[in-house]
Amino acid sequence: MSQTANERHRAERGIILRLLAEDRGEQTSFIALWRMMDRRGFPVSKDGLSFHLTKYLAPQGYVELRRAKQIDAFSDDTDLNPDQVIFVKLAPGGLQVLNRAERDPEVAV
Repeated sequence: MSQTANERHRAERGIILRLLAEDRGEQTSFIALWRMMDRRGFPVSKDGLSFHLTKYLAPQGYVELRRAKQIDAFSDDTDLNPDQVIFVKLAPGGLQVLNRAERDPEVAV
């Protein structure tokens, strides 16, 4: 991955955490987060956002995810992938990164 792409990914992860912090610990819908990123000047594809959430931020303990299969209203929807992220919430680890109590070189804050 080029240094420019890596810096962009770091910035995208940082804005994800900041946007979730603005929701004061409430769940944010995946689509709302995707739209907020675009409005803040960080347009990312839905697949790109999902990648950041599922492959980096959630495994690091920075965000909590609720997937379609975990929500009764979506569990029987055959058009949805059961692993699709529906809601996102800032986790305590993500708040520590934002507050710089914990440093992560892969997240720009």
